[in-house]
Order: sequence, then C-alpha cells, then structure tokens
Amino acid sequence: MLVGNALGRPVILTRHAHERLMRLGFSHSDVLRALREGERIAEGRSRARYRLRTKRGVLVVITREFPEEVFVTTVTRGKEKGR
Repeated sequence: MLVGNALGRPVILTRHAHERLMRLGFSHSDVLRALREGERIAEGRSRARYRLRTKRGVLVVITREFPEEVFVTTVTRGKEKGR
C-alpha cells in the first residue's frame, strides 16, 4: 500500500505493517513523520529502524530501503530511552 513520499522516495507499507499500525493506534502520517523526523538506526546495507516519540508513545518503523522506494515491513511500539 503506497502511503506517500519520504526520504525522496515512495513509501510502501506491507499488509503486515498496515495491520500492526492500525492495531497500535498510529496513522500513515505518523509513519511518514517517523521517516522524516525520527532517529535512524542502520541495520545493514538496506535495513533501518526509525524511532519517533509521539503523544501515543514511541513508534518504531522497520524498513527495507531501496534506491527507488522504501518498504515498511513492520511497525511496533518502542520503549522510552533510559527506561
């Protein structure tokens, strides 16, 4: 599911990521905001996590990044740093 653009590329959510997003109470705009403003944590050549603190908690967006697009494979609720 195409949800918009971030990092200069289209952002595509997998079905699993979309279902988790809805279950956790976050929105597509929260995902795009996490990609634009969140802390990026590299996990290899094409994988990365983005952490963003929101009013509803810490959103963690897990991605596979390619030159043409960004795939969001899953999302989860993270923990506050230092807790």
